[in-house]
Amino acid sequence: MNALGLTGKVTLLLLAATAAAWLLRKRSASHRAAVWQSALTAAVLLPLLSLLLPSWRVPLTGAFDLSLVSISAGAASFTPSPSLPVIDWIVLAWALGFVFCGVRIVAGNWMVWRAVQHGRPQQEEAVEIPVVESACIRTPLLWGVVRPRILVPPGWDSRSSSERALILSHEAAHARRSDTRFQLVSQLASAIYWFHPLVWMATARLRRESEMACDDEVLRSGALASSYADLLLRTAASFGSGPSMGPVTLAMARPSQVQVRIRSVLEPGAERAPLSGRGGVFAILLLFAVMLPVAAMQNGAEDDRVYKIGGDVLSPRVIEKQEPAYTQEARDAGIEGTVMLAIEIDKEGRVRRAEVVRGLDTGLDQSAMDSIRTWVFEPARKAGKPVIVAARVEVNFRLQ
Repeated sequence: MNALGLTGKVTLLLLAATAAAWLLRKRSASHRAAVWQSALTAAVLLPLLSLLLPSWRVPLTGAFDLSLVSISAGAASFTPSPSLPVIDWIVLAWALGFVFCGVRIVAGNWMVWRAVQHGRPQQEEAVEIPVVESACIRTPLLWGVVRPRILVPPGWDSRSSSERALILSHEAAHARRSDTRFQLVSQLASAIYWFHPLVWMATARLRRESEMACDDEVLRSGALASSYADLLLRTAASFGSGPSMGPVTLAMARPSQVQVRIRSVLEPGAERAPLSGRGGVFAILLLFAVMLPVAAMQNGAEDDRVYKIGGDVLSPRVIEKQEPAYTQEARDAGIEGTVMLAIEIDKEGRVRRAEVVRGLDTGLDQSAMDSIRTWVFEPARKAGKPVIVAARVEVNFRLQ
């Protein structure tokens, strides 16, 4: 699968999600969160779907390669210069980034698991989710995909009953919305596309919109906006879940989000409606309507991909050739030098594309073009199959 093509697909997908979130800016946070949930889920599924779905070809014009071969007007030859396996370095860099992000996710979950194991269970009848007080936690948070846990910092018993109710209501809203599952999806997307800034932006937006959607649910339950805003501010001031725990948990209030969330909480007349069942179905249908065509989309030249000569791409071999000839005008003028051409050799061993990169003389340039178009090659091969290759060719003209 073409890594560059996959990156382009993810870019298209996230740009579409950005536009959709902007169009829904006046709607409730739950609607915008659904957009980002769908987009990041699609991003994680794209590599698999791109392999399984039938290809939808989109013609794209590719650039000539930079491999250099040398052809002499007197004694023509075809000898590609060695090329570095750049793709191997790219794959290695991606793998290192993926492993780093993966280790970060595993380490974060392990640290939260230890906090749960060493914590003290709390009896809270207001929620069915287990509540654990832990000295490792400084901010109330939700953790766990299969069996969620609400973790609270020390001193939980000393908080007022109304404050505990607001905190539990917020974290229980996360559980009802299955936000921990989408948090895991966003972390997987960040690991797969760690190099893509739009993925990190989407992850941050999903986290923020999910928190605001839970704020809306707390307010819909009858909480006083001013009291809840004060709680958010105090919780953000004491924020601290550790650099490893932060990405894998849903903390109640992060300093980076608190300003926009308080403004939303205190905004009179703000839309706070939850995502309806009909809206959820529409979001799923929209996800497939966008994801499937994008996943199936392939470069129109995917079957005719242009390769660089070198590595596992074996060089084509000249079978028939015609030497480029001097024009009488260039001979009379005593013109000597080199014409550089960019060419592509197709799977049948024919030059299917050629253009002058550096010319010498109008007549000699055309002579070089005419000559190279008549050449016949044993096609270049990759894994035993004929492939198209590109090169830059030097055609040397020397007077005898």
